[in-house]
Amino acid sequence: MCGIAGIISLKENIYHLPTLIQSMTEKLKHRGPDDEGYLLASPDTRMAAFGNDTPKSSIQRHNLRPLAAAPANSFLAFGHRRLSIFETGPAGHQPMAYDEDRYHIVFNGEIYNFPELRAELAAMGHRFHTNSDTETLLAGYRQWGEQLPTHLDGAWAFVIWDTREEYIFGSRDRFGVKPLYYIEHPAYFAFASEIKALVDLPFCERKLNRGAAFEYLVRGVVENENIGLFKDIHELMPGNSMSLNLQTGVHKAWRHYTLGYKPTIDPFDEDKFQKYGRNIRRKLLNAVRMRLRSDVQVGACLSGGLDSASIVCLADKILKESDLDGSGSKRMKVFTLGFDNKRYDESRWAEEVVKVTNTEWIRVKPDFNELTSDLENLVYMQDVPFFSTSTYAQYKLMQAIGGTGIKVTLDGQGGDELFSGYASHFRVFMKGLLKTGEYGTFMANMATANNSFAGKGDVLRFLGKSIYMRIVNYYKGRAVTRNTHPEYRYLKQEFWDRYKKRITYDHPFILNTALHKEFTGPDMKALLRTADRNSMAFGVESRIPFAEDEDLIKYVFNIPSIFKIRNGQGKLLLRQAMGVTLPEKILYRRDKNGFSTPEAEWLKQLRDPVREYINNDIRDLIDTKSLQKDWNRLFSNATPGSTQRLWRLINFAVWRKVYKV
Repeated sequence: MCGIAGIISLKENIYHLPTLIQSMTEKLKHRGPDDEGYLLASPDTRMAAFGNDTPKSSIQRHNLRPLAAAPANSFLAFGHRRLSIFETGPAGHQPMAYDEDRYHIVFNGEIYNFPELRAELAAMGHRFHTNSDTETLLAGYRQWGEQLPTHLDGAWAFVIWDTREEYIFGSRDRFGVKPLYYIEHPAYFAFASEIKALVDLPFCERKLNRGAAFEYLVRGVVENENIGLFKDIHELMPGNSMSLNLQTGVHKAWRHYTLGYKPTIDPFDEDKFQKYGRNIRRKLLNAVRMRLRSDVQVGACLSGGLDSASIVCLADKILKESDLDGSGSKRMKVFTLGFDNKRYDESRWAEEVVKVTNTEWIRVKPDFNELTSDLENLVYMQDVPFFSTSTYAQYKLMQAIGGTGIKVTLDGQGGDELFSGYASHFRVFMKGLLKTGEYGTFMANMATANNSFAGKGDVLRFLGKSIYMRIVNYYKGRAVTRNTHPEYRYLKQEFWDRYKKRITYDHPFILNTALHKEFTGPDMKALLRTADRNSMAFGVESRIPFAEDEDLIKYVFNIPSIFKIRNGQGKLLLRQAMGVTLPEKILYRRDKNGFSTPEAEWLKQLRDPVREYINNDIRDLIDTKSLQKDWNRLFSNATPGSTQRLWRLINFAVWRKVYKV
């Protein structure tokens, strides 16, 4: 895991690129504290350079020159900050060159199947000088060109420069685990792992995309499109690749991967169900095994829920099987977030997993008193506003993990979206049964609905609301108005009127369709972005089997919906797959916290410290006078489940101050 950056001048260059690339790369230092490297190219020469944090071993091995010696007329500059996971010594230094310096790469991520790819490419005649996944990518590009992403198992964002063809190729992983942003300017093209490395470039204007701001404040959605909150900054979307012709300046982006799925319910068949469970277990075991590959110690996040417990138990099984001398030396550290409020504390569930595994358990309790002082840095690290204080809880968890020296963690993120773990999934499933005439199955699930965290009343309210919204949308044109929630009334009327058409409803009634929409849309991408920024803020790589492993994900999405929920219980396939491995209390657990925090309590205590952010800086979109007038009442009425819209107003105000937009 690393931070990458680059600038290419497409016309006459008026800026000093060595200075700009150093500034960009410095802003990504947290992503790669272990090494720093540069590539500069002018019409006359190419030079590999070092910075202040480049180890002497890298400087000596690669004959690097000081960045200050870079040619002032450079037209291309690549920068890299490295978190060393594979080939941790100087051989893995980046930017890396291949094929007599024809190809140069900056790469963020991990390619878990690189040993297999390396062997395959070596059999084709490719030569290797390192044991790194980075060099394997370069050889793979030489062999397969722009088809390279189809061969990869991993999470990645990389950019390759072909000096002979004067051509740039970049790619992002299938589901958006690793980030990549860029700026298209008539005279320049720039890219980076994070927005913060781009906003200070002299050809980047800090202009707010008001449509994107509306979607965040009203819907809680960020980065729904490839242009997010900054008008000048584009995101290379998940499953996309891009190219840039340095001669013509033509930039293209295209989708290299599309996740298919089976949009049907189908009849339940016990034999098929058993087979699906066995295959999922095998695929998940392989996904975890691949993500244990590392030249440094691997830890894990353990919430006590089904997802993280499955990963920890499978990892423990794999490590025990590889412990040939029986010493128990391959003991994994696992980290659990805890709270004083028992409603949100899941330590007792995590302990059930610790009891049956050879793990070292570390409990982390975030101190609310630090939230006020951490808030601006948290927002800065995230790049964009986020949807709840659960982001802060994860931030503190990753801070604790980084403090132990662990560089790699396994995480259960994505399990709910893959296996149907939310109450909303149960509601959609039940609606689909009615719409497709599966009345017997509907009644059977209603009879046992209280086995799920979504009960009978929850389902009935959802169905009633669906009918109501269909009627209102048909006859009145809009189900959501400024009066729908109190917080919406603080948005300026002209702002609301201009962008209210962005409030759209698409409620699939087939479970797989709903899951696919979540998994490939902005919801999942936001969770992955949050995890990436929080972990990398402390030099930790987060590996996410449920959101990375294409073989597992594709298989599950092509299983009919009927096999995913039964007898009022979600995550049926994962429970079936993990039945012989998980503690029974976890396997049959009926409640769900979903990485929740005591947000209502926290917000009430934040009332005074965050009030200063509600000022003239945001009055173009928000009625700050009315909001200030009602401030105490809004916080006094904050209750669990009703705080997200209030939090978004606060978070947006903090973000605009931090990023000066």
